[in-house]
Amino acid sequence: MTARTDGLPRSDKGKYRKYANEEEKIKARKLQKNAATNRWKERNKEQVDLQRREYRKANAAICIARTRKWQLENPNKHRDSTYKRKYGISLDEYNNMVKERSGKCDICGQEKKLVIDHCHNSNVVRGLLCDRCNVAIGCFEDDPNRIKMAAKYIEKRIVNGDPGYDDSWRDIAGYSTLIVNQLN
Repeated sequence: MTARTDGLPRSDKGKYRKYANEEEKIKARKLQKNAATNRWKERNKEQVDLQRREYRKANAAICIARTRKWQLENPNKHRDSTYKRKYGISLDEYNNMVKERSGKCDICGQEKKLVIDHCHNSNVVRGLLCDRCNVAIGCFEDDPNRIKMAAKYIEKRIVNGDPGYDDSWRDIAGYSTLIVNQLN
């Protein structure tokens, strides 16, 4: 019997295909079997999903270990799939965004590892920020008014000659000014 590589039934009844070798014959049979299996899975999606869920539940430790192993062996594929799932962009798009910014944060302008800043309501990517700037915006819950008030508070402490003023406050004040300037 001749095996078709597309998995459809044979239309050349009575004719036999000559294989170059046994390996080619086995490969053709596997393709035919896989195509039949895929058609069955397509027709029985609910049953397949139920079986997968039950298997994962019964073998959670094995599934987690297998997933973590794959993630370690394929870090770029893992990052790519994570970016697509979370933000709707590919790893290549992320890398292009980093190149456009010369590897600098959109707020502070420092060259650091950049993370994707996105709106938590619409999931739209806003830009790339260093981790500190991204966390700061997150702490202010993406509220421009709160960020402006924080910048005014810090500037007021510096201008009034606060005795508790420390050199580390310069960094925060400069940071807040950058944020306010970005928002204006």
